[in-house]
Parts: sequence; C-alpha cells; structure tokens
Amino acid sequence: MGKTLTVNPLKTSPALGAAYALQGIKGAIALFHAAPGCTFLGKVLMTQHVKEPVGLVGTDIKEMPTIMGGLDELKNKILDVTEKFKPSVIGVIGTALSEVRGEDVETVMSSEFGVGSKNKQSKGFHSELRTHNSELIYIPCPDYMGGFDDGYAKAVEVMLENMAEAGPVISDQINILPSAFLTIGDLEEIKETVSAFGLKPVVLPDLSLSMDGSKARYGILPLDGLHIEEIKRMGRAAATIAIGKSMQKAGEILRQKFKTPLYSFGGLTGLEAMDEFIKLLMNLSGKDAPENIRRWRKRLIDGMVDTHLIMADKKIAIGLDGDMPSGISSFCREMGMSLIADCPSPFPLPSGERVRERGDLEDLEDMARDADLLIANSHGKEISDRLGIPLLRMGFPVYDRFGETLKVRVGYRGTLNFLFDMANIFQEGRNESYHRNHPKRQGMDAAIHSEHQC
Repeated sequence: MGKTLTVNPLKTSPALGAAYALQGIKGAIALFHAAPGCTFLGKVLMTQHVKEPVGLVGTDIKEMPTIMGGLDELKNKILDVTEKFKPSVIGVIGTALSEVRGEDVETVMSSEFGVGSKNKQSKGFHSELRTHNSELIYIPCPDYMGGFDDGYAKAVEVMLENMAEAGPVISDQINILPSAFLTIGDLEEIKETVSAFGLKPVVLPDLSLSMDGSKARYGILPLDGLHIEEIKRMGRAAATIAIGKSMQKAGEILRQKFKTPLYSFGGLTGLEAMDEFIKLLMNLSGKDAPENIRRWRKRLIDGMVDTHLIMADKKIAIGLDGDMPSGISSFCREMGMSLIADCPSPFPLPSGERVRERGDLEDLEDMARDADLLIANSHGKEISDRLGIPLLRMGFPVYDRFGETLKVRVGYRGTLNFLFDMANIFQEGRNESYHRNHPKRQGMDAAIHSEHQC
C-alpha cells in the first residue's frame, strides 16, 4: 500500500516564493495577509538564505479576525504601508489562512482601491495610493497550490497581467523570465551573455540588482531591482525567454496579449542546453557568438574530458524542489551519471517506476542509500550524515554556507564551475578511500586500536 502522508516535506511555502520575487522589484513590498508567524518565519528563512536583511510586512491576523474575517485589517494595513513606506508596488500575498476561509480579497481591493484582476480597467485609486503612485496587486499563494517556485511564478504572472503595456516593438529588448532556482550569480551571467550579442535584457524579477550585498545601507524596500516602467515596457519586447517550466505561463501572458514570441528552456546548465541558448541569441541578434563565449565553451568541453573518468557511472540523488532538478539532471546524464532519486518531480527510474510529483525528505533518504552524491538544500544535511553520502548544497534554502546566492551554475562558465564542484567531491572521496584501504593505513589503524585497548 502506498504512503498516504508527507513526512518532513521538501517543498517551501509558495507565499515565501512570491515574497522572494517581489524583492527583485525596486521599491516593492510584500504584504502577507496571514498570522504573525508566517511573516516572521518567512523573513528569518529568507534572510538566512540571502545573508541580507529582508523587509516583509503582514496583517498579523489574530483569533477574532480569523473567525470573523480579516479584510478590515488588510485595508488598514495597505493604507498604513502606503503612508509609511511609499512603495512602488504593494504585493498582497494571500496565504492558506485567508484563502481557506474564502475571503474575497480581490473584490475588496477592487471596490476599495479601484484595482484588482476583476476590475483591471478601473483607474479609481484610493487617494493614498494615487498620491504616492503605488501599484497594488493581489497574489493568492495558499500552501496547497504548490511550492516556492509556484508562488514566485504567480507573482511574476500577476505583475505582467496588471502592468505590462502595449506599444511599438523595441527591437533590441529581450524579456528574461528566470525561474526561482536561478541564483543572483546566474542572473548576472545570463544578462552578460545576452548583452554580449548587443541585446538589452529586461529581467523580471531582477534580484541581481537588489540582493547581491552591494548596497551601502538597508531599507525595508528593495533599493534597486527592475523598475515599474521597465515592467510596463515588457509588452513591447522583441522576444521573451522563459527559463524553467514554472515560468512558461508568465511567458504565455506576454505572447497572448502582445504577440511577443516566446522561447522556453528547462534550464541553462549543460553543454546541450547552452548551445541551444546561444543559437537563439545568434538568431535574435543576427550576430555571431563573441570570442569569449566560444572560449568558455572550449574550456567546458576540456573540463568534461578531464573529469569524465571520475564522473561516469556515479549515482546521483537529487532532492530539490520545483524547476531546479530538470537542468541539473540533464547535465548529470550528459556526463554519464545515473539518477537513482529525484523526489520532487516524476522521473523514470531504472526500474521503470516514477517518483511522486512532490516527495519528502523521508522518501529521499530511502531512495538515496546507494548514491555517490546527494544534491539538496540545507535540509539534506541530516540525510547526508546518516547515510555517509557527500552533500552538494543548492536550491532554497541554503542557510549553513556562505556565498550560495552568488554561485554561477548556468552558461558554459557556470556549468564548468558545477562540474568541478562535483568532480572534486568525488576526487576527495577517492583519496579518502585509498588512504583507508592502503595496507600501511590499515596497519596504523590496527596499531592505534591496540593501543586504545591497552
């Protein structure tokens, strides 16, 4: 009989994913319509991951509003946030507490503030929002809708639906819709690659401008990021590139509303995926690939040749949520490695069976026992310790290591970094195994054991 419940789930709250996306918009603020703990715990987890102070606010619904309804608290909080912080965007994030209760937040926002997806044509803003020129959007993210990447993608969809505008096509502008799994370093690499072809990338959301540690001071609102005016111009781009399956729907919004050509990639890690991406940029720009990009491709191929003996036939267990496993597993297969566990997404195993769409850490531990490497976020540490398998950290959250958000694993250069990270782990394991099994080492161990016995 199959397992009927999830134990220690791998996924992270979609509401937190939506809040993370808003950090990439200049002057935006995430407003949780939730109990106090949701806002506080979300702030702690995100701050631990990015190693930067993150500003989140909440309606902090307590007992009576939970029973009678918390819409009055929401209206008052919107006005309070607008007056105090003068944000460019207020993203009201609906959580399970408000969604399960059935509060019609969109209708209230439409009737009280003249905004919302049910009344998109209305121009009647409340005076406070009109005075500060603040956009107000609603992002429903109850926990039962999915995970971190689902909430992140929903925030992007709502922003495009409510803000992007039509107009003459900007021939050199390319919209980039990056999945939640891409790091700040990844975004920089993608932007530099697109710019190398003479194209202008507009990234929604652009966390590389707001969460990279380069700011001299802290503000509750992101001090940089994509500007609202740039979001409005996304309806005029020459093309849209969606990276990650979760961003497909956001790209479809632009394609259907503005006839913007849409190109989709599961990920940009690996030789094959990057070759396709470079071919697309060559077609969009009408230019050949620059010499530095060609040089990094040669370096990647050389690195693949150098490491293939130590990488081939290694067994990999992946415990990552959302879009991330797709690109990682594709590159692992390019290197001749086999996947014995891929918990969050259905992937055919050697036996022919498929893993459940949303696994948990208990499933991961059961399937990873014969793995040579575990790829997971920081929650995989205990599994790694119990099974004696090395852990390569990535995804969200990574709170017990520094520099995760600036690591680059996309592009030819980033793929090479990722390749060497894995190869060095295997090399270290090989060295340790050699020393443990060497006759002299065994003799030393026996002598030490005898000495302790005495």
